[in-house]
Amino acid sequence: MQFTYCTVGLLFNVVSHVMVKNGHQPLTPTVPIEGILAMLVYGLFLLTGYYKKIRLYRAFMLISIIVFGYGGVLKHYFIYQESPELYHSLLIGLMGITINMFGLIVNLLAAMGKFEE
Repeated sequence: MQFTYCTVGLLFNVVSHVMVKNGHQPLTPTVPIEGILAMLVYGLFLLTGYYKKIRLYRAFMLISIIVFGYGGVLKHYFIYQESPELYHSLLIGLMGITINMFGLIVNLLAAMGKFEE
């Protein structure tokens, strides 16, 4: 499930980057390259779980909860309330928040050890 979140988050930011490169507004106020880099770093975090470095993995999931919970959920919610014109549309804004809510939930489960074998 975390790999799904990483992939969807990465693709969302890639689409936003392509929009900008073609002269259009980004999907959200997130700088697309920064969003891409954040998801790539998150993907590296996931490798610690794959290699069974569970304590480090859980620590990285706690970092992810803070970063994506604040930056991906709360920040977008508050920015949309004040400046909806920064979003491509209401639907896109909701998609971005929903993607990050999904990530927040799976990261919380991971930090609590619910994905251990």
